[in-house]
Amino acid sequence: MSEASVKMTIHAPADAVWKTISEFGRLERFIPAIASCRVEGSGVGATRTLAMQDGVPVTERLEALRDEDRTLQYSILESTLPFDGYLATMRVRVVDDSTCEVQWSATFEPSGIPEAEAIAMLEGLYRGGIEGLEKLCGN
Repeated sequence: MSEASVKMTIHAPADAVWKTISEFGRLERFIPAIASCRVEGSGVGATRTLAMQDGVPVTERLEALRDEDRTLQYSILESTLPFDGYLATMRVRVVDDSTCEVQWSATFEPSGIPEAEAIAMLEGLYRGGIEGLEKLCGN
Protein backbone atom coordinates (compact mmCIF):
# COMPACT_ATOMS: atom_id res chain seq x y z
CA MET A 1 0.00 0.00 0.00
CA SER A 2 1.10 3.52 -0.79
CA GLU A 3 0.34 6.55 1.35
CA ALA A 4 -0.15 10.23 0.57
CA SER A 5 -0.42 12.75 3.39
CA VAL A 6 -0.53 16.50 3.90
CA LYS A 7 -0.65 18.21 7.30
CA MET A 8 -1.02 21.99 7.44
CA THR A 9 -1.68 24.56 10.15
CA ILE A 10 -4.23 27.09 8.95
CA HIS A 11 -5.64 30.34 10.32
CA ALA A 12 -9.22 29.21 10.81
CA PRO A 13 -11.14 27.97 13.87
CA ALA A 14 -11.26 24.17 14.16
CA ASP A 15 -15.04 24.15 14.67
CA ALA A 16 -15.66 26.08 11.44
CA VAL A 17 -13.28 23.86 9.47
CA TRP A 18 -14.80 20.68 10.92
CA LYS A 19 -18.34 21.88 10.15
CA THR A 20 -17.31 22.40 6.52
CA ILE A 21 -15.48 19.07 6.18
CA SER A 22 -18.26 17.10 7.87
CA GLU A 23 -20.82 18.33 5.30
CA PHE A 24 -20.10 15.29 3.11
CA GLY A 25 -21.76 16.72 0.02
CA ARG A 26 -20.12 20.15 -0.07
CA LEU A 27 -16.56 19.55 -1.30
CA GLU A 28 -16.96 21.98 -4.20
CA ARG A 29 -16.99 24.79 -1.61
CA PHE A 30 -13.28 24.33 -0.93
CA ILE A 31 -11.83 22.18 -3.72
CA PRO A 32 -11.66 24.08 -7.02
CA ALA A 33 -11.19 20.87 -9.07
CA ILE A 34 -14.76 19.77 -8.19
CA ALA A 35 -17.57 21.20 -10.31
CA SER A 36 -20.47 19.61 -8.41
CA CYS A 37 -21.38 16.98 -5.84
CA ARG A 38 -24.52 14.86 -5.48
CA VAL A 39 -25.18 12.88 -2.26
CA GLU A 40 -27.34 9.81 -1.78
CA GLY A 41 -28.24 8.76 1.76
CA SER A 42 -27.03 10.27 5.01
CA GLY A 43 -24.52 9.45 7.70
CA VAL A 44 -22.00 6.62 7.46
CA GLY A 45 -22.67 4.67 4.28
CA ALA A 46 -23.85 7.71 2.30
CA THR A 47 -22.36 8.09 -1.17
CA ARG A 48 -21.37 11.19 -3.08
CA THR A 49 -20.79 11.45 -6.80
CA LEU A 50 -18.36 14.19 -7.72
CA ALA A 51 -18.18 15.77 -11.15
CA MET A 52 -14.64 17.01 -11.58
CA GLN A 53 -13.97 20.17 -13.63
CA ASP A 54 -12.42 17.96 -16.34
CA GLY A 55 -15.62 15.87 -16.51
CA VAL A 56 -14.29 12.81 -14.67
CA PRO A 57 -16.92 11.34 -12.30
CA VAL A 58 -15.88 9.92 -8.91
CA THR A 59 -18.19 8.06 -6.50
CA GLU A 60 -17.16 7.93 -2.84
CA ARG A 61 -18.66 6.42 0.32
CA LEU A 62 -18.57 7.91 3.82
CA GLU A 63 -16.87 5.28 5.99
CA ALA A 64 -16.62 7.15 9.33
CA LEU A 65 -17.69 10.50 10.75
CA ARG A 66 -16.63 11.21 14.33
CA ASP A 67 -17.35 14.61 15.85
CA GLU A 68 -15.53 13.69 19.08
CA ASP A 69 -12.12 13.66 17.37
CA ARG A 70 -13.09 15.61 14.22
CA THR A 71 -12.30 12.71 11.87
CA LEU A 72 -13.91 11.79 8.55
CA GLN A 73 -13.01 8.75 6.43
CA TYR A 74 -14.17 8.00 2.91
CA SER A 75 -13.38 5.48 0.19
CA ILE A 76 -13.57 5.64 -3.59
CA LEU A 77 -16.13 3.20 -4.98
CA GLU A 78 -15.96 4.08 -8.69
CA SER A 79 -13.66 6.27 -10.75
CA THR A 80 -11.22 6.30 -13.61
CA LEU A 81 -8.57 7.80 -11.33
CA PRO A 82 -5.33 5.80 -11.10
CA PHE A 83 -5.95 4.46 -7.57
CA ASP A 84 -7.26 1.14 -6.26
CA GLY A 85 -8.29 0.42 -2.67
CA TYR A 86 -8.35 4.16 -1.85
CA LEU A 87 -9.25 5.04 1.76
CA ALA A 88 -8.79 8.64 2.92
CA THR A 89 -8.89 10.26 6.35
CA MET A 90 -9.40 13.95 7.15
CA ARG A 91 -8.66 15.16 10.70
CA VAL A 92 -8.93 18.57 12.33
CA ARG A 93 -7.06 19.42 15.54
CA VAL A 94 -7.37 22.60 17.59
CA VAL A 95 -4.20 24.69 17.89
CA ASP A 96 -5.86 27.72 19.50
CA ASP A 97 -9.13 29.67 19.13
CA SER A 98 -8.33 30.89 15.63
CA THR A 99 -5.94 28.23 14.32
CA CYS A 100 -6.17 24.53 13.58
CA GLU A 101 -4.17 21.73 12.03
CA VAL A 102 -5.73 19.78 9.17
CA GLN A 103 -4.36 16.42 8.09
CA TRP A 104 -5.60 14.73 4.92
CA SER A 105 -4.13 11.34 4.15
CA ALA A 106 -4.93 8.21 2.16
CA THR A 107 -3.77 4.69 1.56
CA PHE A 108 -4.13 3.24 -1.93
CA GLU A 109 -2.54 1.15 -4.67
CA PRO A 110 -1.38 3.12 -7.72
CA SER A 111 -2.94 1.84 -10.94
CA GLY A 112 -1.21 2.52 -14.23
CA ILE A 113 1.09 5.30 -13.00
CA PRO A 114 4.25 5.32 -10.89
CA GLU A 115 3.79 5.54 -7.12
CA ALA A 116 5.61 8.89 -6.88
CA GLU A 117 3.29 10.40 -9.49
CA ALA A 118 0.19 9.11 -7.68
CA ILE A 119 1.41 10.50 -4.35
CA ALA A 120 2.24 13.88 -5.90
CA MET A 121 -1.20 14.04 -7.55
CA LEU A 122 -3.04 13.36 -4.29
CA GLU A 123 -0.85 15.58 -2.14
CA GLY A 124 -1.38 18.46 -4.59
CA LEU A 125 -5.15 17.95 -4.36
CA TYR A 126 -5.02 17.76 -0.55
CA ARG A 127 -2.84 20.88 -0.26
CA GLY A 128 -5.22 22.82 -2.52
CA GLY A 129 -8.22 21.59 -0.53
CA ILE A 130 -6.72 22.60 2.80
CA GLU A 131 -5.82 26.02 1.40
CA GLY A 132 -9.43 26.28 0.20
CA LEU A 133 -10.64 25.49 3.72
CA GLU A 134 -8.50 28.31 5.08
CA LYS A 135 -9.93 30.77 2.51
CA LEU A 136 -13.50 29.67 3.21
CA CYS A 137 -13.32 29.41 7.01
CA GLY A 138 -10.44 31.74 7.84
CA ASN A 139 -10.45 34.70 10.14
